[in-house]
Amino acid sequence: MDWTTPNNPNICHCIQFSDLEDGAPLLAPDIIREQHFHDQKSARALFRQLLADSPSNKFGCRRYVKGSFHHSIPRTCLHYDVFLQGDMVFQITTHDHNSRPETQSHLSVCTLLNNSELKRALEVATNHFISDRAKFGKARHAGGDLGHMTAVGVLAARTGGSLFETKAGTLDTPFRQVLPDLCRLAAQFAHKQFPGLVPAIHHLESTAGITRPSYMGGEDGVSSSMVVSVDLANSTHYDVNDASMCFAIFAESKPYSTTGWYFTLPNVLVKFQNRTYHGLALKLNHGACVHWDGRIIRHGTSVHNRATSDDHTLGFFWAASSRAFDTSMNM
Repeated sequence: MDWTTPNNPNICHCIQFSDLEDGAPLLAPDIIREQHFHDQKSARALFRQLLADSPSNKFGCRRYVKGSFHHSIPRTCLHYDVFLQGDMVFQITTHDHNSRPETQSHLSVCTLLNNSELKRALEVATNHFISDRAKFGKARHAGGDLGHMTAVGVLAARTGGSLFETKAGTLDTPFRQVLPDLCRLAAQFAHKQFPGLVPAIHHLESTAGITRPSYMGGEDGVSSSMVVSVDLANSTHYDVNDASMCFAIFAESKPYSTTGWYFTLPNVLVKFQNRTYHGLALKLNHGACVHWDGRIIRHGTSVHNRATSDDHTLGFFWAASSRAFDTSMNM
């Protein structure tokens, strides 16, 4: 299938190593359990050992190592700045544990530079979320990640086999008031940049009888739920609870003030402009957007440097929820 769109004509072909291949991760984390590593070989050996022993390293789990982060990313990894180098589709062939081609996926990166309406909605939602976030719950705050994640919308209860709506969606806050416009504009943007993604999410949710709430944009929104992250840095992982591909739009409360902020793919071997790179690091800034399949592609967000403690980085993440889908189908 040709993933090229009129808005995104550039394609770079890559290979993603399996976690079990000897060279993986090609880009090892340089912080592991508060220990800093300057040698990739030593960091890789420890990460592989901890991953093999991790309770998360099994079917149906995220396959991460608690407390392992990327911070100082070497130049042997491809640093790709979409704001300087332009939109790109990274076409990724994945390997199985025997180093054989297994399947194909892709990651697209673009910006909101030419979408002033969505960019403005993003900035308004960012400011309101920062002000309102103390009223909302947090997801995975005890999993070893830095920063916080908040679920918004319709989710599946961990017990009881039912669906419920989160506080971030149901509380009457300034963030909730601006959320419908953000979701509708994000859906319009995704229709143009990532053809087929939003219809696939809508099909999954309608098949399960899940209705998108009005505060998530209703019929014109992306999905019935989303996740908002604040100052997030996490161990690389797989998003096993997604039922679809996803996309995320990144923002800063003080635009373009953050340094060292990257979306990392540590298992990807990239050949770009006649050079080979071990790992892919997408530079994040206010208005960057990434579309990928988190179920297949190992990924994470780096430890980064905010201008002050009052300045924050956010990620607005949309995908279909496999837990909500499964729960609704069995109700």
